[in-house]
Amino acid sequence: MVKSFNEKSNFNKETRVLIVGTLTSPEGMAHGYFYSSSHNPLYSKLSKMFDRGVEETKTFAYLKKKLICETDPSIKDQTIDAINLKLENLGIAFFDVVKYADRKDKPYSPSDDDLHDIEYDKDTYLSRKGDLMAIIFSSKRSQEMFEKNIDDSFEGEKIVINLSRKKDNCGDVIKAIKPYIAFR
Repeated sequence: MVKSFNEKSNFNKETRVLIVGTLTSPEGMAHGYFYSSSHNPLYSKLSKMFDRGVEETKTFAYLKKKLICETDPSIKDQTIDAINLKLENLGIAFFDVVKYADRKDKPYSPSDDDLHDIEYDKDTYLSRKGDLMAIIFSSKRSQEMFEKNIDDSFEGEKIVINLSRKKDNCGDVIKAIKPYIAFR
């Protein structure tokens, strides 16, 4: 049984933009946080957009590399805290629709089709949602799962951008986020 990273997310009532996936990939699970697969370009895109003039060791891209390379759990936790603080300052958070699941016969498959025995994380979402302005879904599947099992009444903007490693659509995520972020 695999557990999502929602407990580690900075998602709270002040979050303006929520980036929603189904469940972090096995590689991301091994690295300890959302979108940390070596193939996922989201953090480098966040760096290009929001880390201009920022010391290299405090950029999104550097923090992702640190997550991937670090083995000390306490340093990994500090790195996740640093990522969450940067996201929170922008009004952005990550969330997975799935709280727990098994990966059918393929424990290392990132495919949502291999998820079974799924428990959805509706309680966490409802307790933290506040006044969200937009939800960016990492796939059509995450949107469908969200609307069927979490919240079918969200009235803010909904944007679906495929964040698969086959396509570099993360620039579209940044464009979608920009109108709602809070530079603090």
